[in-house]
Parts: sequence; C-alpha cells; structure tokens
Amino acid sequence: MLLFFLHPSLLSQQRVVRALALCLVLGLVFGLTMHLAGCASTETSTSPATSNSSGFRYDSLLVENERLRARNRELSDSLQFYDNIASGQYRRERRAMQDDLTRLAYELSLLREGGQTVATLSADVLFEPGTSTLTEDGRMRLRELARRLRTTYRDRAIRVEGHTDTHQSGNDAYASARVRSATQAAAVVDLLVAHSELPSSQFQAVALGDAQPTASNETETGRTRNRRIRIAVLPPAHDVASPFEVAW
Repeated sequence: MLLFFLHPSLLSQQRVVRALALCLVLGLVFGLTMHLAGCASTETSTSPATSNSSGFRYDSLLVENERLRARNRELSDSLQFYDNIASGQYRRERRAMQDDLTRLAYELSLLREGGQTVATLSADVLFEPGTSTLTEDGRMRLRELARRLRTTYRDRAIRVEGHTDTHQSGNDAYASARVRSATQAAAVVDLLVAHSELPSSQFQAVALGDAQPTASNETETGRTRNRRIRIAVLPPAHDVASPFEVAW
C-alpha cells in the first residue's frame, strides 16, 4: 500500500525524500490504528484494576493519532506545493524551447533564401552599361546604404548578390554572366566596406549570374529587372556550446 504514494512524478531527490517521509508517517498511523483496534477488542476482558490504565493509554494514542494525521496533511500540502512548482517550471521551459525552435526555424528559412533583404538595386543604375564601373548615382545610393548598415546591422553578416540576365552583348567585356555578376558584386562590397566602417570579413560577395531570374529574359523589361544587386543580412550566429542549446 505504501508504494502507491511513490508516484512517477516524484523523481527528483528532494521529492523522493519527502515521499518517503510521508510513507513513514502513514505507516505509523496505520500501525497505531491497528493497535487501537486491538485495544478495543480486548477492553471488555480487562480487570477493573487495569481499566483506568488502558483508558489513559487509549486516550494518549488517540491524541498521537490526531497529531500524526495533522502532520500527514501538512506533508501532503507540501508535496502538492512542490508539484505545482515543478509543473510550472516544466511549462515555462517547454514554452521557451518552443519559442527557440520557432525562431531557429525562421532563421533557417532566411538562410535558405540568402538572408533578410535590405535592398535590391538595379544594376543599370549602379553601373555603366556592361561593366562593373559604378556610376555617380550608384555611388551615392551605396553610400546611403552603407550608413544604414553601420547603424542597424553592425553585428550581422552582410551578403551582396550579383544577378544578371542571359543576354551577352558584343560590348560585354566579361566571358560569362556569372563573371559579370561576380565583378559587380565585388565592386559593391568594396564601396560598402569603405563607407560603412565595417570589417571586410563581415561581407560576402556572391555571384549568381543568370541562375535566379525574377522575370522573363525574353523581353527587354524582364532582362532589366534581372540585372540587379541584392543586399541582405544573415541571422546572427548562435553559441552552440551553451548548455541549453546542447541539451535540446
């Protein structure tokens, strides 16, 4: 019967100790109850000389029994209190873990998409036609963007993607669309590093060529949209050596 009180939820050392104490008290109560029952069954056969002594002992046992019952109630209330604390802690930890998983899932989707887009600029505005030479208007736009990166994304990795169309003109000095996108992305990174005061190691230049068009390359309007520079920031790095993240 006493094993009934060893509920599987009482697995921590403190709660096991309290459960054992409760079992001990209940055992005493049970023993006293059985003893009182034995006393009651033999009371009629006792002599008058021992009747008063038995009655006194019976009253004493009743008092002790009531005291132990009160102690039992105190221990039960204490165990319930610690159960409430433990269950509340579990819910808080579970909620925190779910929040972390949701955040990490979102950041993973951002990484798959190349980060969070900060700006997408037309290559026709940034560069002289068919080159990686920045125009004056392009320099002005990139200087403004550099100030924004410095104030808002100082501690984030910055990704600069070069995109082009499939059209290769006779005046194009580059062997392929990917080479052209690489040199244009590098030119943008150089200017952003110079004006943002951020370390060059914080920037990534990515040449995607014509691999990710946003419009059809069959029309001039579509090709113009495909010639672009995308600037994005990547999610912050996490310390995977922290105890909580290692645990989950």
